[in-house]
Amino acid sequence: MRRKTLIAAALMCVLLAGGALTCMLLTGCAKCIGTQYSNVQVTITDEYYRPGYNQVMYINKKPTLIWHGPDYRIDVTYDRCTYSVYGTDAWHAYHERIGDTVTGVLETKMYDDDSLKMRITELKEE
Repeated sequence: MRRKTLIAAALMCVLLAGGALTCMLLTGCAKCIGTQYSNVQVTITDEYYRPGYNQVMYINKKPTLIWHGPDYRIDVTYDRCTYSVYGTDAWHAYHERIGDTVTGVLETKMYDDDSLKMRITELKEE
């Protein structure tokens, strides 16, 4: 009797997992149907820099050095949302200009499920 209950429970778990997997595979992903770029005024709110560093990891009981490169980031605010612009060029040009208003390129992606995704892709010199 106990064995039959275990088999029934295992069969139910397999059927539920298979049904969940089928639902995930059939729904699909939203497809990008258009991209639009526009120049907008953004406010520089923060800057971040972390120098590169080495990390020792043991692989097969042997020490191996892993290099993590430096991080350069400028945070900007547009329409009450914060966006980050990465890269050395942007950081060197704007890291001392916190609080200034500059021109940024807003990328707006439109999807077939009527959703929008926006991000600031770069900052422009005036």
